[in-house]
Amino acid sequence: MKHQLLPLVVFTFLAFAQSNWAGGSHSHGHSHGKLPEVPQTVPGAWQTIQDKVAKIEKANAKKDFKTIHSAEPYVQAGIKVLQTKSTMVESANRKRLQGALKQASKAGHHLHHAADHGS
Repeated sequence: MKHQLLPLVVFTFLAFAQSNWAGGSHSHGHSHGKLPEVPQTVPGAWQTIQDKVAKIEKANAKKDFKTIHSAEPYVQAGIKVLQTKSTMVESANRKRLQGALKQASKAGHHLHHAADHGS
């Protein structure tokens, strides 16, 4: 099932963030306001995440930080949908899923900032 792909998404974000992020806090001249519009269904959110992660992987290989920077908010928006709409997950696994989504979101923020540093 698609939620089994979450560890891959988290790992991908963490790998990109670790390899590209200089660390520390900074101001990079723009706000992180409203997230972009994404499908408000679990399958639609997963598809958005998968599409954007593939785009980020290709951009990372080219060191195309602008593309990484613009794609990452869509992943964040997809994660937010999954956090609120993944009610079909058994309660025993819900905590694990929410924890993994939280980690993916944090890694995504690091990735976003790594793209800021690289551009």
